[in-house]
Amino acid sequence: MSPPTERLRAALREVFSLDPRSLALFRAGAGALLLCDLAVRARNLRTLYTDDGVLPRVLLSAPGWQTVAPFHQWSGGFAFQAFLFALAAVFAAMLALGYRTRLAAAASWLLLASLQGRNPVVGHYGDEVFRVVLFWAVFLPLGRCASLDARRRPDPARFAPVYSVASAALLLQIGSIYFFSALMKSGADWHADGTALYYALSQDWRARPLAGLLLQYPALLRLLTRATLFLELFGPLALLSPVWTGPLRTLVVLSLLAFHVGLGAAMHVGSLFPALACVALTSLLPPWFWQRLAALPALRERLGGAAAGAAREAGPAATPLGAFGSRLLGAGLGALLAYVLLYNAAGLSGPNPRLPGGLERVGSFLHLNQRWSMYTPNGPRDDGWYVVEGRLANGRREELGEIGGEISFAKPASLTALHEPRLELFLWRLHAPRTEPLRRSYLDWQCRSWNASHGGEERLESVALYFVQERTRPPGVAPEAVPRRLLEQPCAAGKATAGAPGPGPRRPAAP
Repeated sequence: MSPPTERLRAALREVFSLDPRSLALFRAGAGALLLCDLAVRARNLRTLYTDDGVLPRVLLSAPGWQTVAPFHQWSGGFAFQAFLFALAAVFAAMLALGYRTRLAAAASWLLLASLQGRNPVVGHYGDEVFRVVLFWAVFLPLGRCASLDARRRPDPARFAPVYSVASAALLLQIGSIYFFSALMKSGADWHADGTALYYALSQDWRARPLAGLLLQYPALLRLLTRATLFLELFGPLALLSPVWTGPLRTLVVLSLLAFHVGLGAAMHVGSLFPALACVALTSLLPPWFWQRLAALPALRERLGGAAAGAAREAGPAATPLGAFGSRLLGAGLGALLAYVLLYNAAGLSGPNPRLPGGLERVGSFLHLNQRWSMYTPNGPRDDGWYVVEGRLANGRREELGEIGGEISFAKPASLTALHEPRLELFLWRLHAPRTEPLRRSYLDWQCRSWNASHGGEERLESVALYFVQERTRPPGVAPEAVPRRLLEQPCAAGKATAGAPGPGPRRPAAP
């Protein structure tokens, strides 16, 4: 083999290798977050995941047979959904502990994809990040070290860098999330004006107290806007650098971690979103990071041997598939990686990418289709709150939504204080176009929920859904609140008296 070829192979190995300690950290974090996510979703299990809730299975656009993970669509009953939640929790705990790790990872991914597919309306980009990253992680040795599996069957190469198609796929997948998101940020808010973060932080339904503080410093927000775009565009390129690979990758990962922590501190960006993104990023921490960490006096004794072992040992760990099976698996993963990158590139042209020969169905079946259009092409302008007006048999009007009490279109003191995890994402999307079936289903659910515990003069006879729209204006211009009636329908007949029927909901882009 010629010296240039050897140098190329060495460079590729340096760039696309992952540290097993980073994979172990990711594995433990992923298992813990799966448990947290299940706990959060379980608070509204009947409401969000059964046929008695806001989204019965008849409204799902994708039938169960069109996906590799249809389990949550097999039944709309509460007991069946609770069983799947419990099963997912068992596999998540196994993943966190590193017990039968590959089985736990594969089962966790399948159940997560199935759960997200059961109610895509309550999903956000953090869910999508976690799902696609966990898919590639299934094919990596997550339990090689710091796991129960490693204790049962110690691997002499447990600290050797992991170099495979799967390791390259995980790196490129995470990098593509930020890179393609940056390419889609083509509007003036990101480039000419630098006001994208101003508009994002002005969304009262998301904003935390820190957002109000940052809005007082427009020059800082313009700087942070351009810094965000720079990090998303050039960070993924730095991840692929064959020069100073360790320090550069550590810098990029830590910068992205700080970005997500800061974003989560200023905004409600979805249940566990910052934590989900941060755990995914930990898988990319290079050996250089662990070697520097082991040099700290407090950790030298605990991590020093591991760092030294990583430097001494080389070569991939043995695989139970054998040489032919490994090549076949690598070819399949390589084809899927090419598909994912092609789908991302096609997504730059519009929200519903079309690939030759209907290839996008492959990604739909495997839950790999993705489009990272966060705050693109400009910052968000939409803001507001909902009022759900119920009319009782005795003539009284009751607010049935998040606000509660008497009917009033006045702006609540805090919109974020009203949020019920996951349910607020369903509610938020009801004012979007083509959501008529979701609105009908939501109002039907309101009728059933109220009348299940009220009768006689307290029985709910009709319900109306309003969205008080408060679009964010440019800096210095006060917004104007405009109430819009989205739908009104009687409880008994279930027939709408406003709006026209629309098609069933497609999988919406997460906020």
